[in-house]
Amino acid sequence: MILGPDGRRLSKRHGATAVGDYAKRGILPEAMFNFLAFLGWSPGDDREVFTREELVDAFSLERVLRKSSVFDVEKLQWLNGQHLMRTPTEALVVPVEERLREQGVPVAGDDIADPIDLSFLVDLLKPRSRTVEELVGQAAPYFKAEVVYDPNAVKKNWTKDLESVTERLARVREALESCSWEEAPLEETLRGLAEGMEVGAGKIFQPLRVALTGSAASPGIFDVLLLLGRNRSLSRLDQALDHIKAGTLLEGE
Repeated sequence: MILGPDGRRLSKRHGATAVGDYAKRGILPEAMFNFLAFLGWSPGDDREVFTREELVDAFSLERVLRKSSVFDVEKLQWLNGQHLMRTPTEALVVPVEERLREQGVPVAGDDIADPIDLSFLVDLLKPRSRTVEELVGQAAPYFKAEVVYDPNAVKKNWTKDLESVTERLARVREALESCSWEEAPLEETLRGLAEGMEVGAGKIFQPLRVALTGSAASPGIFDVLLLLGRNRSLSRLDQALDHIKAGTLLEGE
């Protein structure tokens, strides 16, 4: 018998109960196979992430448990994240692109200026996602024209020292306009700017991260710059500075 987290028999009140429903939520077949194998069975050691072939080789009736098993969705999502990291990037690009298009997001390959390399983006976001849906949700903001700012990120990285942040972002924008758009020159430029302004690099990187992504969490800042490209990065910096100057990001306004 399989139980829900409340200890009662698994049913529709616990959420999705069909494999197809989980597939729509971004659960990979390999992860579901791995998860279902562990409902009522144990390999006898600490291993949890198995390929299908490894499970077939390891399975034995002697390790089948007698007690009921709990269908733990959190565990399923964790396992899915592990399998997601192991999935070749090229195998994820098509499903991610399809889901982005379904949401009306203009993705790479469309007739748009300065297209984003979706394969590069998927590779950056894979380790930060537990499901394909999470991956799509994290990818979508990179393609949209307008940045949506997370209020907590703004409060922590902008509004606590707004005057200084405004100056730093303006200086970053000026420095990036003429910088060679490769990782080494970008890093040298921004770290040199931080040193010249006598602040830690984080005082430059974090406000810039929020300006570019709207969030305080993202892949490495230089990867984000390379991904967005010069034009889109400068445009997002302009947008951030316009919002700050207009006071639309200040609490209570």
